[in-house]
Amino acid sequence: MKVPFVDLGAATEEIRGELNLRWNKILDNSNFIGGPIVEIFEREFAQYCGSRFAVATGSGTDALRLAMQVLGIGSGDSIVSV
Repeated sequence: MKVPFVDLGAATEEIRGELNLRWNKILDNSNFIGGPIVEIFEREFAQYCGSRFAVATGSGTDALRLAMQVLGIGSGDSIVSV
């Protein structure tokens, strides 16, 4: 039996119509990097998290790099995980 890594069809079944509408709007306006849709996401995600701000990044690596930069972690510093 083959088990899929992720089943986006099943995971999005209930909201498929809304996702398609939003995806088409993004494609039509080319606002997938920055723009009003990303600003709305950041504002709503910050609200959801109980934070004043949220910043969308292109990847988890970007998010980690931004977090380290904010904390002043840079070249020559060590990070120890326990």
